[in-house]
Amino acid sequence: MTLNRAGISGTQDKVWGPSTIHGNPKRGTGILNSELYTGRLVRNRLRLLATLR
Repeated sequence: MTLNRAGISGTQDKVWGPSTIHGNPKRGTGILNSELYTGRLVRNRLRLLATLR
């Protein structure tokens, strides 16, 4: 709420929400759970499945 009151825009020029900061610890989402924010670089953490046509 402090960031919103200060006029600091969040991601994609939207307001800051709780999930943007805290996120989901199991998935590593949110600023406080981000490997880059904590100084760790993890490769291939998320896999996306491509659909076959």
